[in-house]
Amino acid sequence: MTVKGRELEVFSVICDFLSAAASAPPGLKLDHDTPLLEDGALDSLGILQLTARLEEAFGFQVADEDFTPENFETIGALTRYVAARLNVAA
Repeated sequence: MTVKGRELEVFSVICDFLSAAASAPPGLKLDHDTPLLEDGALDSLGILQLTARLEEAFGFQVADEDFTPENFETIGALTRYVAARLNVAA
């Protein structure tokens, strides 16, 4: 799978999760610039649940040191982080 194809797949999993998340505000616009932490798209429990979903979907583990604001700031940042981790593992 190409990098862009992998990013699209990761982006879709994140958006599907956010669409179903109880903590996400109604009418949340989902694009690469959507903040995950700011504006309450996800709370701390939501971040852990999303991380578990991504780990399950893609078969990797998020290292403790990777739980940084930069990696979880926006949907795009998280998409790039996961895609990069998958490319390293491949």
